[in-house]
Amino acid sequence: MESLLKTVFALLAVEGFLFDLRVFMHLPYVSVILLALSPSSIVLTIFLLRGINKDWYDEFTIFLGLVFLLVSLIVSPTIYALIAYGYIHFSSVFLFAITALVNYTIPLAMTFYDMLIVIPSRRLRLASCFIMTQFLSPLGAALAYTTLNKITTKKKDEELGIATFYARGLPCRAKAIINVGGKTYKFKDTINVKVHKDGEFWKTCEVKTREGIYEPRQNWGVAYPGDVFTIEYSLAKPKNMLPSTITTPSTIPPLTNWDPKIWQGRYVSNYFIEKYIGEGGNGYVLKAKYGDSKEVAIKILKLLGGKPMEFFKELSQEALNLVTVSDHPNIVKVYAFNLDSLAINKIINGDNALYLTDPPMIVMELMAGTLNDLLLDDRFYLSVNWKKAVYKAIKEVALALKYIHENGYVHMDIKPSNIFITKKPMSPQDLLNVGFKLGDLGSALRVSSKINQLTLEYSPPEVFEGIAKPLLDIFALGMTIYVLLNRKADRPDLVEMNEAFDCYVKHDLNCVSLKISEAKTKLSSWQPNLPDEIENFVKRMLSPDPSTRPTAEEVVMYFNSLP
Repeated sequence: MESLLKTVFALLAVEGFLFDLRVFMHLPYVSVILLALSPSSIVLTIFLLRGINKDWYDEFTIFLGLVFLLVSLIVSPTIYALIAYGYIHFSSVFLFAITALVNYTIPLAMTFYDMLIVIPSRRLRLASCFIMTQFLSPLGAALAYTTLNKITTKKKDEELGIATFYARGLPCRAKAIINVGGKTYKFKDTINVKVHKDGEFWKTCEVKTREGIYEPRQNWGVAYPGDVFTIEYSLAKPKNMLPSTITTPSTIPPLTNWDPKIWQGRYVSNYFIEKYIGEGGNGYVLKAKYGDSKEVAIKILKLLGGKPMEFFKELSQEALNLVTVSDHPNIVKVYAFNLDSLAINKIINGDNALYLTDPPMIVMELMAGTLNDLLLDDRFYLSVNWKKAVYKAIKEVALALKYIHENGYVHMDIKPSNIFITKKPMSPQDLLNVGFKLGDLGSALRVSSKINQLTLEYSPPEVFEGIAKPLLDIFALGMTIYVLLNRKADRPDLVEMNEAFDCYVKHDLNCVSLKISEAKTKLSSWQPNLPDEIENFVKRMLSPDPSTRPTAEEVVMYFNSLP
């Protein structure tokens, strides 16, 4: 965005030079006055005086202003040329008014999007005055260009700092390997790494030597400028104790026909894989053991073609979400993650052996199953304790949602299969001793982010607006209650929701709007089959009007008040 803005100033410098040349050679005195009042000059001056958004990465607001500014740079010279050659009379004030009106939409748009800060440089203020005169606009534009270049260069330098890493406990010949922000570094004793002021993920891995495998005690974290980390290594698997299963098999299946059970009985990074649990849309889930006791769940990302950086960003996003919000008793915890863009690139380009031994993965708390597993088991669903267990689950999930929403995220995929259980009940009587945790944060988005996926059965009609909002989760939680108590997701507007989705894919916005309206009408008259004590409250959660839905905190309070 900085380069685009500097390009605009460069164009303005050229425009100003040509205009000045044209004025002194051909244009009469009246045209000189009109030229001095150039709409593009006025608008750019306002643009400078109003300021530029502090956040260079607020691309939409800056891009909007720059697009209109570029339009003014094209429109204004055209008007002047028509005047100069006699095609437009000087009294054509109306046409100039239209041109000015088009240009003045820029500061209006910037004001609407809160682009209001003080110019950070006297030189930029001086440049804006030069540009206002029109005749000195080349000088002003050049001054603005050079000043802006210095500001952005200084800003980039200020955003970076040094984080220091020390490696301890390795043999003298061995080098520690660390990945910071997607870049891999090798070092012996210490290394200084540039990190962004907002923090960079880092992770380290085992080091294989002649003596055996050395494992780090702390293998991941977030580094900020000024941080110092000491990574302690210890000999975890001496050479004579390494299992034979760690050797690479002679035949490794292709990624397109990958058998996740090949990991069973093998080491993946520092973890011994005990069992293949299952798979989802974007990954395989394995049960593993760290050391002698700690059992964990490992999610390994599927890499079925595509662009390496897209896979890296996908797994990075899930890891970021987990690290940010997993510090809550009702959210599945994350212990570690293995992210290396270079390794992902190698795997996609055919290094299947690397995928076998060191794939991209997230290490999480091992759970005993999901609430959906219990829903499908008649022993539990038909028991007298089922309703109370559902109420307990909803309260604990709402606690998790409250924490997620307070941290600025929307889960975006609340449903029974994403609610995990801490233990598998041995009998219906044991149901009330089960704890519940919310998982699968890979779909989580920042509040107001653009929605990129959804589960229609659990989504409200306004999901097609495409903006992530916390009240989407409340609707999904309400649908989850209904499904858990009825064993079906037969909402009355499901046909319209599917039709709206088809229209959305085809970019037929009129059709989407029509189907959303029909869905809301059906949803507003729905009388779901629910117990009396929760019927009215859950109907609020399922309201087509998001403003009438309760917050996650209100859901917690309500279900906590039930006997």
